[in-house]
Amino acid sequence: MEVLDLVPRRQTGKMHHFQAYLKLKKEELQPVIAERYATHKAACLEDDEQPMPFIKFQTKVAQELFAAESQSVKDEVDAFKELKFRE
Repeated sequence: MEVLDLVPRRQTGKMHHFQAYLKLKKEELQPVIAERYATHKAACLEDDEQPMPFIKFQTKVAQELFAAESQSVKDEVDAFKELKFRE
């Protein structure tokens, strides 16, 4: 007889590049993202639209900013991802 295991498992996958980028560059990115989100909310209110949830907006902006970064920053993020994956 098999027993059903209902214990949730910890995810063991690596984080996405944008997640590592946000963790690594948090101090630099948070003011930029907050300013852009305030602009986004104001534009949505003017157009009588619902603003995008902050977490979704943050992900979108982080992906855009990461794509525009230099190769040295991308290499730094890759190294950070590997380090965090091994922990």
